[in-house]
Amino acid sequence: MPSHSSARASKGGRVTSRAVCPHLPARRGDLCLCPAVSVMRPVPCLLLRGLYAYPVAGPEMGGGGLGKSRESDDGDARGSVPATGVGGSHALRCSCPGAQVSLQAPGTRLDAVKISLLMKSFAGGGVTRVMLSLAEGLLSRGIAVDLLVLRASGEFLLQLPKGARVVDLHAASTLAALLPLIRYLRRERPAALLSATTRINCAVVWAWLLTGRHGQLVLSEHTTPSHFLRTQRGISARLVPRLMRWSYHHASAVVAVSRQVAEDVAACAALDPSQVRVVNNPVVSEQLYAQSKAPVQHPWFEPGAPAVILAVGRLSVEKDFPVLIRAFARVRKQRDARLLILGEGAERAALQADIDRLGLAGDVQLAGFVDNPYAYMRAAAMVVLSSRTEAMPTVLIEALACGATVVATDCPHGPAEILEGGRWGRLVPVGDVEAMASAIEAALSTPRDGRGRERAAHFSRQAAVTGYLGVLGKSSELS
Repeated sequence: MPSHSSARASKGGRVTSRAVCPHLPARRGDLCLCPAVSVMRPVPCLLLRGLYAYPVAGPEMGGGGLGKSRESDDGDARGSVPATGVGGSHALRCSCPGAQVSLQAPGTRLDAVKISLLMKSFAGGGVTRVMLSLAEGLLSRGIAVDLLVLRASGEFLLQLPKGARVVDLHAASTLAALLPLIRYLRRERPAALLSATTRINCAVVWAWLLTGRHGQLVLSEHTTPSHFLRTQRGISARLVPRLMRWSYHHASAVVAVSRQVAEDVAACAALDPSQVRVVNNPVVSEQLYAQSKAPVQHPWFEPGAPAVILAVGRLSVEKDFPVLIRAFARVRKQRDARLLILGEGAERAALQADIDRLGLAGDVQLAGFVDNPYAYMRAAAMVVLSSRTEAMPTVLIEALACGATVVATDCPHGPAEILEGGRWGRLVPVGDVEAMASAIEAALSTPRDGRGRERAAHFSRQAAVTGYLGVLGKSSELS
């Protein structure tokens, strides 16, 4: 199998290979998939300007020729046209150490317009879930999507949207990602780059400025920056706020997932509130509804079993699961019930110690990360959010979409906005064990009506995609 990243057709029509070292300057139109960047997921065959996909020998490979790509007006290599007369898969191989490129048979349109989404990793969490949902929505409109991650790891790695290209920057930190990100932007020149979280946002502005401000840069905040800044220590406590105030002014646009987060972003970045656009998270989709109908493979959901109270989220300090566990202990004294917490995180050992100390080992379970939490949300008696702080909690919207009864803390920010002050679910003060226990007890005594689906419809994936395209000012061009 050739260890090579491109092949050209000679004048006589024969396909010959030519090695291209990604670490050396390539001529205009040459394909470079490095340095320090690997495509870890199969994507459609890319036919770039003056380049051809090199067919890998296989039992299903035909002997037909390979089609040439379309070219954009400025000659950039961005188009994709299915190769004709060739069956099976294609592959481009890069000889650089650590690079893994596998390009499968054409199936998804990759046009001249590409939007890149930058995040830390594919670890389970609200930001990751939102970015992947947005990617799927963009792909459904025929827009090419690159998923840029500092490290291609995490629970969602095997659940990526079909047709999205994964670009692993192999960076141990945000600072270490700067150089490979600059190389990526110079090479790929996406029409737009959307990043998430404060630290990554500050870094990507530098990379964008150093590569000539090509395309549009949109910074998104999925939580309140003020909370993040309060957690910084040492030099970061002084440097990050200053970087935020400097860098956010240079972006093409800044987006927040709720009105309260937008106000917080404006204050922290010294922006006029009108400069921060609000686009709700792309949460609800047909796929979510379909997944919610799947059977739950857990003995606690068998017919006749006690009511199951469900919580979903990272096992982190912000989620404040100890309050939920103590509130459940009070409920358990009054009735037969169980508490199931889905998610992983650094607080697992401490939470398990709380469970054991309260004598709840038989009724409370830390079930870890699950591929399909929506089926659990549909089957559970209720979903509880116990967080100290949020931005626009995705899990609350997902629970409403699944028809679940919800109880949530009135934390900053998001739950009150989603539930419209308690219209669609019960709100309790942050950290109040007694109030949470009372709300859970009241919810268990109230018949489930599923009316929250009406509210969840406001957070559809298509609405969010339209919102982001509107922010980009390219709705007519990209859709």
